[in-house]
Amino acid sequence: MTGRPGTITPGILSIKTMRSVSFIVLFAALAIASASWADDERKAGGGSGRVTIGKLTVLGSMPRELIRRALFTRSSELDKCDARARKRKPHLSGTVKVKFVINSIGIVANATIAESTVRDPRLERCVARQIRKLKFPSTCGGIVIVTVPILFSSR
Repeated sequence: MTGRPGTITPGILSIKTMRSVSFIVLFAALAIASASWADDERKAGGGSGRVTIGKLTVLGSMPRELIRRALFTRSSELDKCDARARKRKPHLSGTVKVKFVINSIGIVANATIAESTVRDPRLERCVARQIRKLKFPSTCGGIVIVTVPILFSSR
């Protein structure tokens, strides 16, 4: 399997080249994913600094970052939910895990509290109401199911 000088011939060289390219692609994908994972928990809004949006679980064909950005559009409202709850319970802390469904036209069709440790039904209702107001682009692949923990700290 000898070719003319300067040409790539099938054989060992092409297998090594393919392995190198595969390694580079894998490395780039891991670098992008780790940057995303490192950024996974962020403070919501510039308000109290007590509300943090946790790691998303997404079932469906919508990018996590798109969903995360939409959540941050409601961050000041989530801070207001937190502030109202703190008037009733100053040392409130815990997590409200919200599960919501985005329909094919980008509207949140359903938002429910999947789990909560804050023990404040009014705060939970307020959070679910804010999630229901989110807007997304239309999805080509049908519905998207998202679960997101929202952490409320007492500091």
